[in-house]
Amino acid sequence: MPLPATIQTAVSQDAIRRASRLFSGNSRYCLQELCQNARRAGATRIAIDLTQQDRRFSLHIRDDGCGIDDPAALLLLGH
Repeated sequence: MPLPATIQTAVSQDAIRRASRLFSGNSRYCLQELCQNARRAGATRIAIDLTQQDRRFSLHIRDDGCGIDDPAALLLLGH
């Protein structure tokens, strides 16, 4: 399935109600949310790798979940 040429962003009403939690800047919450999303996608394995190169850190997260049908949903905050 080809990616759409244009993707519009949006914010779900549920996300607005949870805004303080979403924008807390807490890295632990972000990791929990990523793992929860993988679980909802049916993942049975999640790999989390933290690497450092030239004083820069990279966090790579992979799972074997089903993926996402519509990439625009990634931009619908709280969806």
